[in-house]
Amino acid sequence: MGYWWNIVYRNFSTITSSNGVNVTVPAKLWKVIIVIPNGTSTSTDVSLVTTSTRTIAVLMDNVTPVSGDHWYTHRVSVDSVQSLTGYDFFSNVSPSIQAVIEANVDTGPTN
Repeated sequence: MGYWWNIVYRNFSTITSSNGVNVTVPAKLWKVIIVIPNGTSTSTDVSLVTTSTRTIAVLMDNVTPVSGDHWYTHRVSVDSVQSLTGYDFFSNVSPSIQAVIEANVDTGPTN
């Protein structure tokens, strides 16, 4: 089971479309994921998170084309996404566990 957010970073530019409409375009896109095992009927998701829990964060420039550019080359720490966005991910997790899982840059499997 995983939880994710797919929200744009707050740095925007405005372009004008061919029909004269202004369109706001984010400079960067990001995603934050926490991978937790399926729980039991007596456990909560937060209770399953440990310092070994895998977290994946990616931060990508919003540019075209992206063909041949793999998502995993854009992995960063959750802390770095938090610094850019001002959001506090995984705030229900114990602070001592949160500090560890948010500081890591994922190097796990990509398939």
